[in-house]
Amino acid sequence: MSGAVERALDDRIRVERGVFGLMDQDTAGCPSPWPQGAPPEGEEVWAQTNRVDFASAAPEHYVTVRLEAWIEEPPEGEAEVELELTSGVVELWSLTGGPSGGSLRVGPPGTYDLRVDCRRDDDRLMRYFQAPTSSAEGIEEYVLRFWPKQ
Repeated sequence: MSGAVERALDDRIRVERGVFGLMDQDTAGCPSPWPQGAPPEGEEVWAQTNRVDFASAAPEHYVTVRLEAWIEEPPEGEAEVELELTSGVVELWSLTGGPSGGSLRVGPPGTYDLRVDCRRDDDRLMRYFQAPTSSAEGIEEYVLRFWPKQ
């Protein structure tokens, strides 16, 4: 249950319309590359081949994301999905801005489990909704932990 982080990337991405995504660099291997299609209603984390969508608490802001490639199963998380990656290299994506510019080699092509943790600052989120012109910076921070499917 306790593995070790093999590689990590600290990144930042813009949330637009309440979502951001993650894509394998082999975008041609995804049935509907980002931003095509929409996750099912009510799903906070949704995966398909080469793509994961994340629903955010606020419609427009930047989130910090730590991506980690683990050798073994990491600590428990808030959400978990199974993900097929055809290149094994992933990037964060925004709706209109495309990839963030950073990438992480999760491992070789294959099937991975992904655990997602999100820390939300509820006070800052409430202030954002009361005055949408206020800064939404720091509302959410994500940690994404990938490890090979056994």
